[in-house]
Amino acid sequence: MVLSALWFFIPERMFVAYFYCDPIILEFLIGILFERLYHRGLRLPLWGSLLSVGIAIILYLGIKAIDPLAVLRFANLGIPAAFLAAAFIFAPEPSHVGPAVRSLRFGGDASYTLYLSHPFIVSGLLIALPWLGLTDPASGTVLAIAAALAFAFIFYAAVERPVTQALHRYFGFGRQSEAQMVAP
Repeated sequence: MVLSALWFFIPERMFVAYFYCDPIILEFLIGILFERLYHRGLRLPLWGSLLSVGIAIILYLGIKAIDPLAVLRFANLGIPAAFLAAAFIFAPEPSHVGPAVRSLRFGGDASYTLYLSHPFIVSGLLIALPWLGLTDPASGTVLAIAAALAFAFIFYAAVERPVTQALHRYFGFGRQSEAQMVAP
């Protein structure tokens, strides 16, 4: 946190120090903390998750009223986002895994593929759409989102997951169950 406080005083030309003191690093550290707590078995009761969502909304709206230009990005977005993330990450595990939960889990599994591939898919569409005569920004946005999601889901299911499973079998790694990951 001390380094993040210094960020405001570091000139951008000192790019290494500027980068590592950027308050967004705090959001990354919160993510690491949440991962550690999750794998140690921390779970909130349902009311705790709902309270965390409420706190996120109140903080977001309250800070937005104080800092309408979002000068303090970490305070304006990072802290409310941390409460929102905590509400879902530490929520009670569902007792029944139905199609909705399986779809959300699949989307989460494919999210890294989406993260890595979307710039290429969207850029390709931005080049191709005018050639196809589609210049409407709303249509382009919808098509870009749909294409990025479709590519990520198909690539994950057809390439990434089978290759990962094959490598796990080859090297003798087994996928741990949720109970095994959080058990002492």
